[in-house]
Amino acid sequence: MAESSVTQLDNPRWLSGGGALSVLDYCWSCAQRQQATCGDDCVIDGGWPVEADSPPQCCECAVPLAATMLDEASTEIDTVEQWRDYTDRLNDS
Repeated sequence: MAESSVTQLDNPRWLSGGGALSVLDYCWSCAQRQQATCGDDCVIDGGWPVEADSPPQCCECAVPLAATMLDEASTEIDTVEQWRDYTDRLNDS
């Protein structure tokens, strides 16, 4: 069987407690780094699909994150390729 070249996207994570801003989306790696700077009361939340108005990216490293878009078709973005296609369509509009 041939290996798939499809790259799955990470689900958004955010931080809660410890003075963290819970409105920011992070990839798993950046969430772990930020948690270490926020103190013992800070926890990583999320890790499941979310709905979004625009294609989400990690606020630290800008890696694309998975989402269901709040457009007419409820477009699901689960791979890097789908993320690029969606943003290309937005830019062409």
